Amino acid sequence: MFNGIKVIDADGHVMEPNELYDQYIDPKFRDDLEELKRVAETRSGKWFFGIFHQLNTGRPLGVAEVDKPLFRSGRKPVGESPDLRGGFDPHIRIKDMDREGIDVAVCFATVVSSFCALKSVEFEVAMERAYHRWLAEYCSA
Repeated sequence: MFNGIKVIDADGHVMEPNELYDQYIDPKFRDDLEELKRVAETRSGKWFFGIFHQLNTGRPLGVAEVDKPLFRSGRKPVGESPDLRGGFDPHIRIKDMDREGIDVAVCFATVVSSFCALKSVEFEVAMERAYHRWLAEYCSA
């Protein structure tokens, strides 16, 4: 709350951990996932969002150089800095939201939205569904 007004973060992002696909994908697509991981491992700059971040775009959207990390900028909340692990750990995210006075966050995908032109439409849908299963668990916190 800010001066009695509910605050909504209308541009929150999650940073999907790579292991979410291993945990949440429909088992019939595991071979496709392993093949995709082998392709992703040949790309540079894996540390930014993990092995999937460069599959289709060549670099994460909004990042000029893939070998330099993207740092959060903008207003500086009072107290400690935001913990980037909040992108994949909902309990840390809630702590950051509380510190910044955010009541509601509208969360957007970071990586999965770039999964286009994969091996098949069915595999793309399976990747999206795996993400949504993970996100439902993340948001349940």
